[in-house]
Amino acid sequence: MERMKHLFDVPGVVFILGIDRTQLHHSIRALYGSGFDAFGYLRRFIDLDYYLPEPKVGNYSSFLFKRFNIEELVLRRNTQNTRDELTNLKNYLGYLMSASRMSLRAQEQMIARLRIVLQTISAREYLLEIPLCILLFLREWDHNVYTSLLEDNMSIEVVLTKIENLPGMKEASNVYSEISDDYIFEAYLIAGARELNLKSTQVDRYEAFIKSGLIESESEKFNRIHGIIAYISRLGGSGFKTTAKRLALTNNFVAYDEIEK
Repeated sequence: MERMKHLFDVPGVVFILGIDRTQLHHSIRALYGSGFDAFGYLRRFIDLDYYLPEPKVGNYSSFLFKRFNIEELVLRRNTQNTRDELTNLKNYLGYLMSASRMSLRAQEQMIARLRIVLQTISAREYLLEIPLCILLFLREWDHNVYTSLLEDNMSIEVVLTKIENLPGMKEASNVYSEISDDYIFEAYLIAGARELNLKSTQVDRYEAFIKSGLIESESEKFNRIHGIIAYISRLGGSGFKTTAKRLALTNNFVAYDEIEK
């Protein structure tokens, strides 16, 4: 930057620098010392700052679906529900990525992994898109949560709490208004826990509700969850076991952030 400024500091020449100021500050301090005034140093070169706005919620995930040809991979299959599967895949993944305020790089890596998984699904198989969204998101968002859940070291109650407390949940809910069922994640996690024989007080309470129907304070909630789980059963199961195996096939594809860990 110093050489550029000295060489081209002439009338009519304007520099536009696309930078991550925070990372550049770290680089300057690594060169000149941790106490160096990196901000003041950059003011020698930069006259005006302009901050690019963050992408609107959902815009970047829609772009990634196009870039990685996700729609083509989903619609090439011959099942009756491919359009609904594609819509759910877009909505639920976009919702979770936005609610977690996932970085653009992490979103890109997630959709790249999604493409690999979709290529392992035959044309006549159900996509099982909601379990795929949940497990794929957990794997990329917090790998420790993902592995702890599947290894039965973390209850689905803890996982649900983590999802419900995602920092951008309110903003994502406004954009993805199609996701209006408050119990969809809980129902699929209960169905998945039952399929994988995971320990869960939520599963125990659901089982007790099915047997007795006496949980008055939560009857509406569990009735709704029961309806979703009944639908899942008609599809042949939660798909958690199958989806986890498909994701395991991608484990040798290592992202840069995982190398650092």
